[in-house]
Amino acid sequence: MKYILRELQSLSLKLQRREMTLVDSSVHIKQTINVLTAMKTTGGRSTKNAEQGISSGFFKDVELTEGRGEINKPRFYESVVATLTKRLPESSLVQTLKALDKRFWPGEQEH
Repeated sequence: MKYILRELQSLSLKLQRREMTLVDSSVHIKQTINVLTAMKTTGGRSTKNAEQGISSGFFKDVELTEGRGEINKPRFYESVVATLTKRLPESSLVQTLKALDKRFWPGEQEH
């Protein structure tokens, strides 16, 4: 679950940049949503190590004990993505501003 927090921290730091525009923020938010959606099925970088630790009863030389229960990972990821999508929707203003941003203009076509 720490990978969700890392992604959200990264997004937060990007959104706090002084040079951040509304269009850029929309792009970064969509990228984060895509990453979290992909992580729902594959997990983070150390998911395999953590799962091996759970099955062996030890993780990084620390004995693991029973907790309060298991978190439904796919549902948790879905919830975070849904919350991001709900709170930060693509607005018509962003679409209008994209037309003014050179990065979104069509490339030059050869004659």
